[in-house]
Amino acid sequence: MRLPPPTRHIMMNSPKNGFWSGRSTLVTGASGLLGGWLVKELVEEGADVVALIRDSAPKSMLFRDGWINRINIVHGGLQDTALLRRAMSEYSVDTVFHLAAQTIVGVAKVDPVTTLKANVQGTWNVLEAARQTHVKQIVVASSDKAYGASDELPYREDHPLRGRYPYDVSKSCADLISTMYAATYGLPVVIARCANLFGGGDLNFSRTIPGVILAALQGERFLIRSDGKFVRDFLYVKDAATAYMGLAEKLADNRALTRTCDDALRALGTNRPEHRQFRNSRAVLVGGKGPPHASVEANLHSRRRTAGNHRLVPRSFWRRIGEARLSLAGRHGCGLATAQRSGVA
Repeated sequence: MRLPPPTRHIMMNSPKNGFWSGRSTLVTGASGLLGGWLVKELVEEGADVVALIRDSAPKSMLFRDGWINRINIVHGGLQDTALLRRAMSEYSVDTVFHLAAQTIVGVAKVDPVTTLKANVQGTWNVLEAARQTHVKQIVVASSDKAYGASDELPYREDHPLRGRYPYDVSKSCADLISTMYAATYGLPVVIARCANLFGGGDLNFSRTIPGVILAALQGERFLIRSDGKFVRDFLYVKDAATAYMGLAEKLADNRALTRTCDDALRALGTNRPEHRQFRNSRAVLVGGKGPPHASVEANLHSRRRTAGNHRLVPRSFWRRIGEARLSLAGRHGCGLATAQRSGVA
């Protein structure tokens, strides 16, 4: 089954201002959904990308689309502190995007210790290595799960971090550790708390959108694992990658730390009227020069949507789903291909 070509639509592209040209940039978790898109965007902006990769993932966007051949590779995991220091030092890393984590809630419930080691210890290992090697900007990927359950929605970045279950607690701890490094050592850290990501390259078919696409292409009924009344946030993965880069750029000149919410949105190119409807994903800036706990609410490209009520979902949401096509990978499984055009957002 072949889906129609995507509509050409440019949105929130990071400006080609030369900031990333030749910039040594380390990406952990580069073979994941967000990591693949971030590497692509960085390479296209001219960055000198270094990827920390633990496991080979041939069906991932990084490998399948050939981006692996255009970057430097460091093989290893987050527990190897000497490796992290060596990678940052030898490649003279300026910017770190720390995306690597155990991100599946179900796995965290079954194996909490491994999840805590990856998400909590892994984060302090990266931050300590960055501190010792004088990295200039660090963007830490977090999640709205860090807030835990709350009756007050939508979340704001001044909500307390009250994770109760393994994955939630791991993200709460990672955020607090990042804040600690900012407050104690002046480490320039950005915490980006995104909602659910969707888009081409997602290999986790237990998630709703890849699962629906796979079921439709295989002619099967998609199993809804709830009563259909839960509300979820969705953020397009390319928008997230571009936002991460924008946050690092603004942290470099540090002015975003003292901006108001609207100023920060304008600085990131997200304060246009068509963007203000997306109000739920958070980007919290901490550390660097100036007040260590200063923060801005970036609210990047997300909107509350109720499952089963398509009237709440803008056309662009469905168009972006249509941009992702499914490619069957022989007998051994399926891979969700990337959006068909790099300029589509």
